Amino acid sequence: MKNIENIKKIVNIVLSHLLEYKEERNINSPKLPKKFRNCVLVKKLQIKNKSTFAVGLYEDENHKLKVLKIWSGKRKNAVYYDLLHEIKTLETLNKIHLRNYKKMPKKYMKIKIPKLLEYIDFGNKLIMVTSYCKPVNQNVNSLDKQKNMIHSAQEFIRYLGNKANKNEKTIISSKNGSIYIAQFFVIIILAILKRPKYIKEFLLSIIVFIKGSNDLLYEKNNFLTHGDLNTNNIFKIKNGFAIIDFEQTIFSFEPLEIATFISSRRNSKDLVSQILKDFVIYTKHHSLFYSL
Repeated sequence: MKNIENIKKIVNIVLSHLLEYKEERNINSPKLPKKFRNCVLVKKLQIKNKSTFAVGLYEDENHKLKVLKIWSGKRKNAVYYDLLHEIKTLETLNKIHLRNYKKMPKKYMKIKIPKLLEYIDFGNKLIMVTSYCKPVNQNVNSLDKQKNMIHSAQEFIRYLGNKANKNEKTIISSKNGSIYIAQFFVIIILAILKRPKYIKEFLLSIIVFIKGSNDLLYEKNNFLTHGDLNTNNIFKIKNGFAIIDFEQTIFSFEPLEIATFISSRRNSKDLVSQILKDFVIYTKHHSLFYSL
């Protein structure tokens, strides 16, 4: 049954990529409702006007702030499954965090993740409602402070993964390497069709990806990785810092976290350089990095 669901998910994702390419994919953010249940819209939280999700800050009648994250579309695509995965993952991480809070090291008690309040799946619209982690205007512009936050976030997420039971690991592992591989080859083919002059670079990326695919599929996937750590997803709050956006969180091989971090355009080159230097000795014997 699980295999059938995974196959169905992969087929939907692949078809959505192909259909969106054919339609010359014009991404428009879903519209945020002015009211949701007993809450009213305070402001949009998207960084860009065009985004795969609509994200808004809402206030209820008791003046409590909540965050709505919305996907909508004609067909269930990769973005739908990303948000659904974030919902299930966040629900699971909330349980792990609550169960281990009193026993966890004090340094982890200062790290906050959003609390899943509810979610609604209408088929053509998926809504996630979470608590709001309010940023504070504290100076974290220094590379050392940013670097320490990144390292602490990686350690904290790994800690939660180590505390997950078998059932919780199964839930988070619903997103795995096979889905990444299926998407990669479709995206590469479409990229070649769209920008044929870069075919050599695309073919080189295929070779590198194939060399590392063994790690993605068959490595002992004991490490919980966030999958999208960047300076927009980690920020200061009162008495600590918060981590948000768990769409790409999976159990995988350890260097995946640093690989996704250095590939993010949201991180400065100086910060990427610092993080990479810290990890290069630690990861130099890993087969994926050796192959690269």
